[in-house]
Amino acid sequence: MDRTQYWNEFYTASQQIGRLNYPSQFAAFVYGETLGIDNILEFGCGTGRDAFFFADLGKKVYAFDGSQSVVKANKLKCETYQNRPSFQVFNVDKDFPGLGGRIDGAKCIYARFFIHALSDEQIKKFFALCESTLVPGEKLYLEYRTEKDADGIRETAEHYRNYLNSNQITQMLDDYGFTCAYSVEGVGYAKWGADDAHVARHVMVR
Repeated sequence: MDRTQYWNEFYTASQQIGRLNYPSQFAAFVYGETLGIDNILEFGCGTGRDAFFFADLGKKVYAFDGSQSVVKANKLKCETYQNRPSFQVFNVDKDFPGLGGRIDGAKCIYARFFIHALSDEQIKKFFALCESTLVPGEKLYLEYRTEKDADGIRETAEHYRNYLNSNQITQMLDDYGFTCAYSVEGVGYAKWGADDAHVARHVMVR
């Protein structure tokens, strides 16, 4: 089973047990950093928990995911929301679908638990997209599982995870023109049930 099919089936099944209706710890952290930022581009939005959180607080949100089933479900959920994020299917190996026209105001890119779902080559493609999408001074917010999490407890079904070295990620981003403004790693940042993932967080400036 390829990864797109896996995630389509995963999110179709998860809809039967409900959808998280509160933001991730990372989203709460990032919101506090986004004063003066009008637009958030989220990659790997999943069930939309963070996209709806940002939209409810007045941000214009453009959210992308590789799963057609979860994008369809998020669009249906939008019908009950006044501040509606824009949801689109995006495969990092294909052309970026764009934002539907010009956007006003400053923007940032937000990617929580996204890059560790990509291969090394796909991560490079994503960082190249970030470089071309952001203008100097705009920021990329990342959170992902590190190599120290490889043997951790899992609350979700086993699936592909690319456990990453944070120093290598910041060096790679430096190659794409980003400067690290903030970096931290450890446990306690993304706890869910028994799964207390060892993660890295970065704020990278274009």
